[in-house]
Amino acid sequence: MANISLDGANELMKKIDWMEDRINRMANKALREAAKPVAEAMRANVNVSNKEHVHIRDDIKISGVRTKEDTKYIDVGPGKDTAWRAKFLEFGTSHAPPYPFIEPAIKETKEEVKRILRESLKAGLGG
Repeated sequence: MANISLDGANELMKKIDWMEDRINRMANKALREAAKPVAEAMRANVNVSNKEHVHIRDDIKISGVRTKEDTKYIDVGPGKDTAWRAKFLEFGTSHAPPYPFIEPAIKETKEEVKRILRESLKAGLGG
């Protein structure tokens, strides 16, 4: 029976783990940066009432990085305090027309988000 050994395998595995961790941190940072223009556009586009309560504009949040089915993502939008009202603005009601601010914000920042992701990942990879 042949005996095969690979010198330095443990060090190689540690280096691979370190690289994976670095890439994950870089991707998370890129996602957080790319979410900022979307949140800003939502804040700029949402209608604000003259009532004394928490306004949707002041409750736009960027979540932490999450993973679902090996895909990283960030949620951007109204927080718990105002999400229930945001749907009435976005889609309208039987008594009020829609005043969408979420979908337009996504559409108007799409290219900027791509640019930020591309530049952040390129910089993180040393390019």
